[in-house]
Formats: sequence, C-alpha cells, structure tokens
Amino acid sequence: MMSNYNDKIYLAMRRAEATGGLGGSALANEIIAILKPYYQGGDESIKVAIVNRIKELKKQPGVGFSIDYLKQLSN
Repeated sequence: MMSNYNDKIYLAMRRAEATGGLGGSALANEIIAILKPYYQGGDESIKVAIVNRIKELKKQPGVGFSIDYLKQLSN
C-alpha cells in the first residue's frame, strides 16, 4: 500500500516540476488529496508512516504544506 501512494506522490512531483508548479500550494494540496484516503482508511502504523512521509517532503524545496495538514488528512 505504501509504495502505491509513494508512486502517486512521485508522479505528482514530476508533473509539478515539468509544469513549473513546484513551490505552490497546489502541489501540497494534491499530495494531501493522494494521502487522505490512505490516512483515513489506515491503521495507526499507516497514519504514522504518512505523517513521516509528509515531514520528509516538507524538508524538500518546492513542497510546502500548511500547518493544519493533519486536519486536512482527517477531514
């Protein structure tokens, strides 16, 4: 399951890079939309893995998440 959402994130980031969309909130929103069903349907270990993945992505230039990303994943 994890590789599935990681593949989708990778593709979203490649698309954003190709179209100049890195750094915008649109990419972060797309990543949240990708991760939301996995987060909501996952057990605690999946949720922790997703939060850790977002923390990794936040360290990369061009990917900015809002401070309420956990709320976005949960709702």
